[in-house]
Amino acid sequence: MMHEGRIVVDVKGEEKKKLTIDQLLQMFEASSGSQFTSDKVMLSTN
Repeated sequence: MMHEGRIVVDVKGEEKKKLTIDQLLQMFEASSGSQFTSDKVMLSTN
């Protein structure tokens, strides 16, 4: 996951398979220091 042009979360393999959206948002917030304001970006099927 990127924030302001830099990678802030990089999850692979089994950890990625077990990751929930809530966990991913928490990881983003902890790594970037910013709150993710919309999960629509991650849930988009386009």
